[in-house]
Amino acid sequence: MLGLVLLAGITVLSVTGLVSYAAYNPDLSPVNDKTPDKGILGFYLFAWPTDPHWLYRLNQGVHVTLGITLIPVLLAKLWSVVPRLFALPPARSLAHALERISLLLLVGGALFQFVTGVLNIQLDYIFPGSFYTLHFYGAWVFFAAFAVHVLLRMPVALRTLRHPREEKGDLVSPRPAEPTFSRRGALWFVGGGSLLLFATTVGQNFDGPLRRTALLAPRGGGDPGSGPNGFQINKTAAYAGIDAAETGEDAWRLVVTGRTGTVRLSRAELLRLPRTARRCPSPAWRAGRPRTSGGAGCGCATSRRSSGTTTRRTCSSSPSSAAAPSGKPPCAPTRWPTRVPCSPCTSTARSCPSTTATRRGSSCPPLPVCSTPSGWPG
Repeated sequence: MLGLVLLAGITVLSVTGLVSYAAYNPDLSPVNDKTPDKGILGFYLFAWPTDPHWLYRLNQGVHVTLGITLIPVLLAKLWSVVPRLFALPPARSLAHALERISLLLLVGGALFQFVTGVLNIQLDYIFPGSFYTLHFYGAWVFFAAFAVHVLLRMPVALRTLRHPREEKGDLVSPRPAEPTFSRRGALWFVGGGSLLLFATTVGQNFDGPLRRTALLAPRGGGDPGSGPNGFQINKTAAYAGIDAAETGEDAWRLVVTGRTGTVRLSRAELLRLPRTARRCPSPAWRAGRPRTSGGAGCGCATSRRSSGTTTRRTCSSSPSSAAAPSGKPPCAPTRWPTRVPCSPCTSTARSCPSTTATRRGSSCPPLPVCSTPSGWPG
């Protein structure tokens, strides 16, 4: 039973984990690629859709919540098979030797993935290296061992499901003590632990009343409220080493970089451009509370003309009162270098969390947002 739960749960974790990594768009820019030496392991990469805006948040919420919920199941499964891990002789046949090797990678990989995942959620980086790199390559080692183990154990699992009473009880002591726990009681205990972790974790990933029950979140407790600054604070500016000069009006710059050119805009220049409003999630699972908020920002407008610069006349409305006194920015000519593909919008100030981007080769959807309210200085 525990094995089947892990089979289903780890399959979902595998898919959501790979989708999460693909959402970084590693093929978009070297800055986005956290594992440049991945080789054929990058075969699954695809263009991340820009709509619906909550898709990435849903994927991450499922990945994080399910991973924490499965911890009691994983520990119970390891506890139930501990005697078999030290059985002698270590290998009775070639198939048995392969199974033992896969178990070594499986148990080690599972503990590594779950431990580093929990430490990452709790912002405790005691392991060497980047979490993204370690978790990515560790996942592939674990996936390979998991697949081999499932293939080797599938016949036994099917026989157990068909005839649960006929399997040899090689995990039972020849001189068992008085039972203190029934099989059903043990399953209820594990299920209750998973349910408790789910109830105290799910609120950090999804909106609603369960936010108040997210006691295990790094920033559990009161809700930060609504508005452009309604976010949990992960690090102070002093801790992150951000100087006030980097976020001032004169120093702040928005840099749009493409394969053939770069555009740098000051905040004053940015405010003169037409802006639009969008709703997008803040991928702040490590901060304890992801949120979906609305904000106004510039659009990554580009042209597909062949030479020089081009003048485009764009007009958009925004519910943000900061867009213009009338609430609607006027139509104005906007000059952009041509043949600059859509690319990540980034800020030279490290306090800007914006990572929204469009894919190269796309037709650039109308004014995709490239900044959030918290990305503006001041």
